[in-house]
Amino acid sequence: MPPPPVTGTASELRYLDVTVRASQRQLRTIWLSAAAMWSLGAFVFTVGARKSAGMPILVLAALTTAFAVAQYMAVGRWLRAATRMFAAESWRPVAVRAVRGRFLELESDRVLHVRLAAAMDPLLQAVGRAEQLWIVGPDECGWVALHLADVRTPLPGRVVPERPDVPVTAISAYDPQAPASADVVTSGAARLLMRYSRQLYAPAKIVLAIGLGVLISGLWTGNLVPAAVSTITVPIAAVLFVRARKRLGGWAKLDQLLDAGPWQRVQAELDEPWQPNARGFADGTATLTLPDGERTPVRLPLLGFDVAEYVRNTGTVWIAGEPGATFAVGAPGSPVIAVADQVQSGPRRAQVQA
Repeated sequence: MPPPPVTGTASELRYLDVTVRASQRQLRTIWLSAAAMWSLGAFVFTVGARKSAGMPILVLAALTTAFAVAQYMAVGRWLRAATRMFAAESWRPVAVRAVRGRFLELESDRVLHVRLAAAMDPLLQAVGRAEQLWIVGPDECGWVALHLADVRTPLPGRVVPERPDVPVTAISAYDPQAPASADVVTSGAARLLMRYSRQLYAPAKIVLAIGLGVLISGLWTGNLVPAAVSTITVPIAAVLFVRARKRLGGWAKLDQLLDAGPWQRVQAELDEPWQPNARGFADGTATLTLPDGERTPVRLPLLGFDVAEYVRNTGTVWIAGEPGATFAVGAPGSPVIAVADQVQSGPRRAQVQA
């Protein structure tokens, strides 16, 4: 993968604006959720309901508000600073000297000690393996943004005093002979992506469960109005749930797909145009040349821009083990992962193999 542009402004990095807007939208959603919970609690008390009914709502509203404040302190302030820096500065390379938990020792013209605002162990392992990161900042408050190769989402951080009391984090080595799932970075990223894919059909699942409950209750009590409404909402929710499960079924077993074997590189060509949605994902299609030389079209449900950019820039992708009907694709030893479904029949497959 090519490094980010070191001339011009940092904002020229492709899809950087998508990641920033997605983070801003996520923060707004948390605040709106807290406001909705407070409004619901106030409504419950206004209509004269029992305190036992309103108190749990107020407790949940308080917890949501506390979480929103914590997220603003950790990420929200950084977003405001990063937006200004991206428009005014260029990316600069820095060497990774050491990783001490969430504290990084970086060196360019001087040594910087940076505390990551949010980081999980798989990401820290990926940073520790990297010989080089790219940085924007620090600003007058010490905020910096870091870019890790292959990953388009910038890492938020802040310059802090040196922390020699924090032990150096042991960085695991990537083993190219082991199954893809054995790598701590890959398996950790896979767990996060599996959780995200489940969230996409959770609303349909919740509506389906509530609708079934209302339908059964209405039929039991003889209240036909809610029962009649449920007879419409339940089938719609069921169809949406089944379609989402079918489309994202490969993501649910991503950990098993990574168990298939070591990564092996294949030629790949992404079908254009492909553009991510506001969250950085969109379904895509591509043509792969498998190890046996066969060209096969694949569907890439919930494709992220990290994988898309990897394919665009290298003309290749890596597959875990031997490809079956569904298999994992990505880049070895990194959080760049996706799921591919082979197109078994139809005009698209005939066109590719013609």
